Amino acid sequence: MSERVIDRDFFDLETYAVYSAINRLFGKEATQRVINLFGELAWRDIKKRIKVEMQSAYDVMRNLAGYFKDVGYITGLDIEKINEYEFIATFHKGSGAAYGAVMRLKAENAPPPHYLTTTMSAAIRDVCNMKFNLIHTELDTAEKEYEARERWVLTKI
Repeated sequence: MSERVIDRDFFDLETYAVYSAINRLFGKEATQRVINLFGELAWRDIKKRIKVEMQSAYDVMRNLAGYFKDVGYITGLDIEKINEYEFIATFHKGSGAAYGAVMRLKAENAPPPHYLTTTMSAAIRDVCNMKFNLIHTELDTAEKEYEARERWVLTKI
């Protein structure tokens, strides 16, 4: 049996339609709760597929980023460690399988899904007992060599 791969443009459309519908029906706050719950549920299953011994936050991030690359969600992600609690994540061009959806949702002033980021947050909380904070997202980087850049800051729980 050949492996089926979902079309990236369809996945982008599906992501946009689902999250736009949730936002229109239930509002921003409920949409954000759905986004966060996605990360928790995704992490619950992903941690069965990857090695998750007690590791440093940086190792957890790198391992999870590797998983998202292996499954084709991103083309690449560089994580720069500023210090023990602060990181800069740079997504390679063509990375976000739902990048178009993110841009359309932002134009509608709706929360974007942040599939990888919310899953990363759940993993850091679970494995390292730390809170994961997305401080800044830089998108729409047409003139730059990357697709998006995020600043992640961790705090002890």
